Amino acid sequence: MTHSTGSQLPQSRAGRVAQWLMVTFAGLFVLNQLSVAVQNDLRDTAIGQIATQMPVALWMSIGFALLGVGLAASISALIAIIRHHERSWVLWLALLPGLFVVFLLVGELLIAPFD
Repeated sequence: MTHSTGSQLPQSRAGRVAQWLMVTFAGLFVLNQLSVAVQNDLRDTAIGQIATQMPVALWMSIGFALLGVGLAASISALIAIIRHHERSWVLWLALLPGLFVVFLLVGELLIAPFD
């Protein structure tokens, strides 16, 4: 059993996995936002035309990967915090992607679509 203080990086395997999943989530989130910006701002340019013709399944796959990585980061952070007694600030930060995903899913289920 590994104990760490709040200022150290994670020591357990689950903690390190949560750390890298959080970094992956941040990278996917930035790529997703950049792709939306490219589609909206450059719609009339050649890059925008290429981006708008990409299959919807590709964009959906990126979105589902984003949600899955966010949930996986939070679940592995919870495992490291509860089971391995980690107290690293990185793991508390790794809980945020899961909260973001839960917030998005609850919003999709509770709020009526705009018509």
